[in-house]
Amino acid sequence: MMAKSHGPSKEVPQNISSRRRRLTAMILILDVLALVLIGLSSGYTGPEDTLILVGLGDIYGLLAAGFLYLTLLISPLALTFPRLPAKQTWFLARRGFGLSSLLFSLPHALVSFFGPLAGFGGVSFLDPYTGWALLLGVFALVILTVLGATAWDGAVRRLGQHRWKMLHRWVYLCGVLVLVHILLVGTHYGDPHSPWMFWSLAALGFLAFLQALRFDAWWSRKYPQDRRYGPATLLAVVLITSAWFWTTARLETQPATGGVRWIIGHHGMILPAPAPSAGEAKP
Repeated sequence: MMAKSHGPSKEVPQNISSRRRRLTAMILILDVLALVLIGLSSGYTGPEDTLILVGLGDIYGLLAAGFLYLTLLISPLALTFPRLPAKQTWFLARRGFGLSSLLFSLPHALVSFFGPLAGFGGVSFLDPYTGWALLLGVFALVILTVLGATAWDGAVRRLGQHRWKMLHRWVYLCGVLVLVHILLVGTHYGDPHSPWMFWSLAALGFLAFLQALRFDAWWSRKYPQDRRYGPATLLAVVLITSAWFWTTARLETQPATGGVRWIIGHHGMILPAPAPSAGEAKP
């Protein structure tokens, strides 16, 4: 009787690694094309186009946050729905999505910092909330850079599977930092009743619920007597419900100009007063 060949068991990881590399390269190529198209279609002509720079920074930042959200969503979504279509492809795309978040974070940071903020000279004029938002954004960018620098198969072999996984779990902290950063200075999040706030809360609630189910699956294996109702799911439901009622109950009469206007004492960026009309008497 001939001995069984071990060839196929060695080829499977190689095939998976090759598919991941091709998928990652395709995603990054599309990202670069999107960066170029967004920049060319923005209408930017010079440093005096401050509003265009604000818009570019917002677009790049929202795309970076969106790809980070997809990176965090794939694992709990696949575990909750085992028959998810193209599940293996989604798993292989996580590396590309994570690198996409880093790729869009870099122009977001550069455009926002050296554009509307006018570089380091404008830091001293920031209010405390915007200053904290800037600091948290820098920390998140550092984490993304470290994770991006180790997002290749050679890094897994050099660090070891366990240490590499522990390092890349910092993506959860990065997600929290990005969330607070967006809420503090996000242009579209000044009004708690805006569609941006509603859909963002819905997306975050969905992710929190899936992560809670993931934790409860581990909890039920460790404590079989609590198999039906795990503590994480109950906590997630309570937090989501509380956030919903707290946000929608805040009546806000001040126009939203960016940032969390419903934090007491925080008024965001100070905008110049509108110029008086021709028929309006000057004081």
